[in-house]
Amino acid sequence: MAFNRKNQADIDALWAEVTIDPAGVGYNQNQTRNIVNGLNLKSRNPGTERAPVMFTPRLILTHVVPGQIDDADFSTDGRARFVDWLAHISTLDLDENLDEFRSKFLNALPAGSGKDDLTAADEKLSRGEVFFADNRYYEFSKADWIAARDGHS
Repeated sequence: MAFNRKNQADIDALWAEVTIDPAGVGYNQNQTRNIVNGLNLKSRNPGTERAPVMFTPRLILTHVVPGQIDDADFSTDGRARFVDWLAHISTLDLDENLDEFRSKFLNALPAGSGKDDLTAADEKLSRGEVFFADNRYYEFSKADWIAARDGHS
């Protein structure tokens, strides 16, 4: 479920998360910044929930080492296509979200090319990401909390 400030159920759920604090984050309801940080900072989540990191050019260029990829690992067309992908990726914003291409890219990588590192790359989730898992990269704002504080039923 993705958070929507206009959805009363989401507002009520966020209000309950902060007031009940089921995970023991330690929200301070008198400090909006504390609440927003409690929702957004991965370090504030006492849980152990993890998920794959965002698939970005930075992640790919950090883990894929073209020099370690043997020509024998690819068909002629496969290697040329892969080199084209890397050339294109290197022109993108390093933090651009490429999650929609994750499986296609990983399936094209041979073993020993950084594929294992890319597949295993994960990160701890924030409480907000756990709470609204379908919208992993959403960051709760001051306005979100104020809407929940003032608009819960």
